[in-house]
Amino acid sequence: MVCLCTPWTYAEEQPRSLENSLIEFDALFDTPINFWGKVIDDNGQPIAGVNAKFYLLDKPVWSEDGSNTSKFNVISDENGNFELLNKKGASLSVIAKAKGYAPAYDEAGNKISRADVDYSNPAAISYSRIPTKDKPYVLILRKKGELADLKEIKPQKFDIPRDGSVKEVLLKGAPLIFNVRCWSSAPEPFTRDFYSWRADVRVVEGKLRPVIDEHSVIAPKEGYLEAIKIDMPESKAKGWRYSSPQGLSEFWVKLDNGTYARLRINIITGHQHAVMLSGLLNLDGNNSFEK
Repeated sequence: MVCLCTPWTYAEEQPRSLENSLIEFDALFDTPINFWGKVIDDNGQPIAGVNAKFYLLDKPVWSEDGSNTSKFNVISDENGNFELLNKKGASLSVIAKAKGYAPAYDEAGNKISRADVDYSNPAAISYSRIPTKDKPYVLILRKKGELADLKEIKPQKFDIPRDGSVKEVLLKGAPLIFNVRCWSSAPEPFTRDFYSWRADVRVVEGKLRPVIDEHSVIAPKEGYLEAIKIDMPESKAKGWRYSSPQGLSEFWVKLDNGTYARLRINIITGHQHAVMLSGLLNLDGNNSFEK
């Protein structure tokens, strides 16, 4: 009987040498890179004079300080177009910035005023959306409105009871008064075991509303609540409250006199029981938080 199978060779079964692996790795940084981009505003209009800053990963070394990355600045033309051509590297990132504009975000919260493109990985080419001259990578900036007169409310911490008693909290330097109550079954002495707790936060002469879009600069005028109630059973360790000992989120505040604020309210339980507040107060008497 004659066997027509492909002859087996020892070399075919051998793993690649370290030297060959390093040669292939170095070759990734020799990938040709040409990038075409276009910058538009959130109304679809091209923006001229935008600074497109490129970070080109072009050196096959590991670095914490960015020394393995070359930087380039390109300015968009009257049609919003810009390009970086005839370079070599593994990947690049480009960030668009312009005076009077802010980064834009899509519905998923991804920043769409920047691009990250992997040129060296064939499997990532379609995902990275490598641009061409006919189909440039479109970056979007949000045109800013009139800047608001905002006062920073620096972090302030207040001890609160753990038995549900009302704690009145008066923020320093801001016309904001809160009534906070907390019920906690945190063990004494404290251990790292999960435990249940709940809290009730109210604004005196005002209402609260959770911030849904963290990138929003306009406070809603409707939909505010008399109180924010937090309920953390010991079985629930995730969600917007990251762990059992803490409750953390951002809230819009609307006072009865028409004043708006945006605050981060952090209920702390565990070794201690406290509330920490910080944020911004609008001094213009409107609901804009443009900065």
